[in-house]
Amino acid sequence: MNIKTVVDTRNRIARLALDGHVHYTHEAIGADDGDVNEMAELIALPLVHSARATDDVAVYSDGNAWALVANANGPVLITEVAS
Repeated sequence: MNIKTVVDTRNRIARLALDGHVHYTHEAIGADDGDVNEMAELIALPLVHSARATDDVAVYSDGNAWALVANANGPVLITEVAS
């Protein structure tokens, strides 16, 4: 999936992941009160799209790999399962 598609569908992907969709994984990361826009060092990917509200999703990517960070009572890392 290219990064433009990830950015455009980030909220849908996050919802699918949090609902247990088999194509995505999710795990809590950082402090419970952590900022989803400040996880680059923790996940080793640069931030490419900031979450603009508490119900938005931050997108991180190095051009090859991507990850999302959503707020679900604390930051949650979302990635695609390798096929």
